[in-house]
Amino acid sequence: ARMGDAEAYLALAQCYCEGDGVAKSWMNMMSMYACYAQRTGAEFEDVLMFIEEGHPFRMLLELVEFHSSDEEYSTKLNQIKQLLPAEAVVVELMEDGVGMGDSSILSVLREAENNGSELAMLLQAMYYEDNDDAEYEDCLMRNATKYPLLYLMLAEHSTRKYQSSNNLSDIQQAVNYYYKADEYGMLTRKSAIVLLNIYERFKETGGLEINEQEMKRLNDIATKIK
Repeated sequence: ARMGDAEAYLALAQCYCEGDGVAKSWMNMMSMYACYAQRTGAEFEDVLMFIEEGHPFRMLLELVEFHSSDEEYSTKLNQIKQLLPAEAVVVELMEDGVGMGDSSILSVLREAENNGSELAMLLQAMYYEDNDDAEYEDCLMRNATKYPLLYLMLAEHSTRKYQSSNNLSDIQQAVNYYYKADEYGMLTRKSAIVLLNIYERFKETGGLEINEQEMKRLNDIATKIK
């Protein structure tokens, strides 16, 4: 996957789906499917075809797309309550259309996150990104080792900080975060392109160096398979 092998992305997605050698995680699974889609040009919406019918992650994805008026919604929600109870709490909150600014809702989401809800963590990150810079960074940092995709979000955050500060250490930190994600094979095609652009822009002023072999690897990841 670190070399941009599309089939490796699918294999890793399946590992995260089944807990084969790694902890089960629908977020990590979806991250690997996203890498596959970006690399091959496949439709991300077709991800369900790779997940067995009746698998909890498939039901969760379907449930998020359903509306409570759909005939299957209640059945699937009850199944999720049995299989992924922490996620079911968040699905019901989403269905109620709650306002994220309510501190009590944020407390419920934090509790759900502590109970293993990946949806709760994502919703908090999305809220804090727009409303509380320090909480946003804290949310990503405390979860990034479990969900390496968050390192990419931290990298983007550091890049935005540079745009305000012009402090080259923010760019160097962004590069570090990109490579943290890369350790798990989660350097997306888009992120590889951004990383190449950073090297090109700051190779003289930022003290950022890259060897020919690494340049080729990043270019391979950044190139869509035709």
